Amino acid sequence: SFEIKNNLQTILNNYNSRTKVISTPPVLDIENFPTQPKGFIRNNNPDLQNAFIFYYIGNVLEEKEGFKEVCLSYINTFTSKDPVVLMVGLETNIDNEDVNKIVTSYRNSISQLKPTAEQPLITIIRPQNNVLSETERSYLHTDGDCLICPTYTPSVNLVALEGALYNSTPIINKTNASYEWLGKENFWGIESYKDICIPQNVSPFYRFTSGEMWYKPIMKSLSETMKNAYVDKFLRDKKIMANEKLRHHFEKLSYDDVLNGKYNDNSK
Repeated sequence: SFEIKNNLQTILNNYNSRTKVISTPPVLDIENFPTQPKGFIRNNNPDLQNAFIFYYIGNVLEEKEGFKEVCLSYINTFTSKDPVVLMVGLETNIDNEDVNKIVTSYRNSISQLKPTAEQPLITIIRPQNNVLSETERSYLHTDGDCLICPTYTPSVNLVALEGALYNSTPIINKTNASYEWLGKENFWGIESYKDICIPQNVSPFYRFTSGEMWYKPIMKSLSETMKNAYVDKFLRDKKIMANEKLRHHFEKLSYDDVLNGKYNDNSK
């Protein structure tokens, strides 16, 4: 993100370094994101056929992915009478018991304000093998109406870019680099707040270490944005039209172009 760029540049300047930090646009190989006919998931699940589908792709066990905020905001915003569903695409196979325990805990935390019988539908989509395949991801993007991915990290959110490529209208943090590059024409942006990262269980692959900053979504902003994404068809269609141009954009932009500086540095 531009904030990361500016912070790095400040640090280098303090050491009288002549190194210049630049921001480069995200690059995607669109061959990894094949187009799919609509209806594969909807037609195999009666609960989804006529529903507006919010969807999430990620690891529900990892705090920084923001699933807790997604789930609580969704349950708080909608009811069982609304024709909506939150479709959760698990990137890896997780035990049913672990997933159910997490979702149940979120439902129970709101049950005093909204009984579980009045809460909206949540459905879990599992990968056929250990990891969600590119084809399975494309089905989720194709049948989903609005991707929600409020990851805490400011670096480029590739899942959000995937969703935009499939003409979804992703909801992401305004502090995310993807939003900085494409903005409100392609995404729904939500507000967030800075917090110090204090991971409870640090794995070798955990990208945050204690003391770093991350950006947690403000749940009020997320709830309001989900409601707007659901009711404002005019604005939703405008974002879809903007996202329809992204495949052509990424077709023209290669890693070589970025390395050779053949792009516009939007941070200038």
